Amino acid sequence: YACRRKNAAASEPAQLCRRRLTVGRPPVEPRPLEHRAPSPRYAFSTTWAPPTQTKLLQPRAPPPRTHRNHNMYANLERWPATPSEGDNERAERAPRIVLMGSRRSGKTSMARVVFGKMSPHETLFVPSTAQPTLRLVANSDLVHFSIFDVPGDRDLSELRWRDAQMTPRDLFGRCVVLAYVVDAEADPYSECARLAEVAAAAKAANPRVQLEVFVHKVDGDHFLSEEQKLDCRREVEACARAELAELYAHGSDENVDPQQAQAYADDCLAGAAFSLTSIYDHSVFEAFSKLVSRALVPQRIVLRKMLDALVTACDMEKSFLFDVASKVYVATDSAPVDSASYELCADAIDVVLDVASIYAPDKTTPQEPSEGEEPTREEEPKPTRSNAASIQLSNGMALVLDEVDRNLALVCLLRTENLEKRDLIDYNLGCFRTALARLA
Repeated sequence: YACRRKNAAASEPAQLCRRRLTVGRPPVEPRPLEHRAPSPRYAFSTTWAPPTQTKLLQPRAPPPRTHRNHNMYANLERWPATPSEGDNERAERAPRIVLMGSRRSGKTSMARVVFGKMSPHETLFVPSTAQPTLRLVANSDLVHFSIFDVPGDRDLSELRWRDAQMTPRDLFGRCVVLAYVVDAEADPYSECARLAEVAAAAKAANPRVQLEVFVHKVDGDHFLSEEQKLDCRREVEACARAELAELYAHGSDENVDPQQAQAYADDCLAGAAFSLTSIYDHSVFEAFSKLVSRALVPQRIVLRKMLDALVTACDMEKSFLFDVASKVYVATDSAPVDSASYELCADAIDVVLDVASIYAPDKTTPQEPSEGEEPTREEEPKPTRSNAASIQLSNGMALVLDEVDRNLALVCLLRTENLEKRDLIDYNLGCFRTALARLA
């Protein structure tokens, strides 16, 4: 009771204060709400309107692509899905690479990755080749040939091209290089038996054809070390020789001397190169580089001497003349090719392309007519200067890249202290560019 009395006494002053504030004041009348203009950022309409007919959103057409003058840093197009009629005519006249192999050996994926700029992971969705296909590769004056892809599940007697039966002479008559792909994960004896059959037919139809064997798919779990890869290559080469000797023995009615059979096998594989390849590293690019530079570039001897003179004059370690579109080198100097050096130079092209696509301006400027001259329509813009770059590595080496021709780049590897002779390097690069223009 005492606590209740105390709280009541404490609340009496507060009630007196409320009474004093309200006594003598007129009652407050409610005021109408003022209309305020809605904020322009959050404007809502409160009036009701009948619903209108809704329109379906139509997909927008992509903007037209602007074709710029081709230079080294232009966006490189992929291999067209269907070649045009002009490309087919040019491909018929161009030097030919016949690409063969067993079914699902990866030969079409190799061509798409190297010359079609396809990602290795996208090759999982590439269907098997059902019909022979002819593709033109014409990136520059030095890189100009065609690839004839033959289905892997067809015998040589079952091939048809443009609704006509194809004989081995028709297939290998215009062939310069026969590139046969061996699946390293398949049975080596069945692979080598078909390789021997194809090599024998090619040599019989065209003795000048050059054989290139790609031991493909060496990136699996069966090849964890370099020794296992080298053993697989040696096994394929030995098995191919044995199959060729046996094929020669079965083809003759009389008893054949084993030495004659072995000589026949050596003759069929004379000059043949066996390369280990995979689409997930630089090995497939390096293998095609050796193929192109050895058989499809008529000026290879002159280019090698020019690169030797450049390396000697500028005190360089190694030099490559690259096709920018495919990262295949068409020529190199006389020094042995190191896989690590090739990978560095090939990666330098990707780095320069990526950086130049962001920061480099257009390398062509239209030529303005002088006073009193009328502009001609046939006049094309001329390049202002060649594209060049230099990269210093952490291991004491440096890379020098220079565009020497349309879609051709010269990449040189040298020591960092020799990079100080920049004037000498630029002068020799200019001399090489001039000589290459005269050669082409």
